[in-house]
Amino acid sequence: MCGHLWSYYGAAFGSFLAWMSIYLVLRIVNGHVPPEFTNRLVTVLHGTLISTISAAEVLSKGLCVAEFVQPNSSVQNAILVVSLGYFVFDFLWCVIESEEGSVMLAHHVISIIGYLYVLQQGIYGCETVTVVAISELTNPFVQLRWFLKYYGNQSRIVAIIVDCTLALAFWLLRMVLGTILLFYYVQKCQEDMLATVFGTTFYAISAIFSLQIAQYIVHQYRKGWNIKDESK
Repeated sequence: MCGHLWSYYGAAFGSFLAWMSIYLVLRIVNGHVPPEFTNRLVTVLHGTLISTISAAEVLSKGLCVAEFVQPNSSVQNAILVVSLGYFVFDFLWCVIESEEGSVMLAHHVISIIGYLYVLQQGIYGCETVTVVAISELTNPFVQLRWFLKYYGNQSRIVAIIVDCTLALAFWLLRMVLGTILLFYYVQKCQEDMLATVFGTTFYAISAIFSLQIAQYIVHQYRKGWNIKDESK
């Protein structure tokens, strides 16, 4: 078991180096754009890759809760290792560049510790990969929203569509489906308090993100309505 753990740690370190190398290459190629632009390109690449593989793995299991608290498959371990390396890279980038708030940093910390715990225990791979698939499926909308703002999108229709799609995806995937999965997960791992804490904490962070998005949309479009009303 110890040998397997060290091989996972080595693979995760290799993943970290790979993501960092991609970032550095993109910085060289696109040196005229700010660091956050480059980092978000790396985020898009990770989100697209991991959400696709994770979704395929989840669908191959039929999203069956009977797979919960079972030994990790090789595919699940590979997903965890690749994502672990990415989150270590992104966490360090966020700390160095001071671009993200405490909630995002907490999200990265709990993800890193959670992945390490799942690899160390050799179980919970199915439920963790399911959460990864759900979480990363919303990521493209987050990045699209930022890139539209960066390029000075002036279309209110486009902004509304992207924002509302992001909010809907967040609430349906993370809050509705996430709540259902958390219920079954807690029932399955009652004897492992640490696993329950990880799952509940990650869910709470997703809830905070969902609330922030909802507050943003309400504020944004109330402001828009006020402007429209004042122009009459």
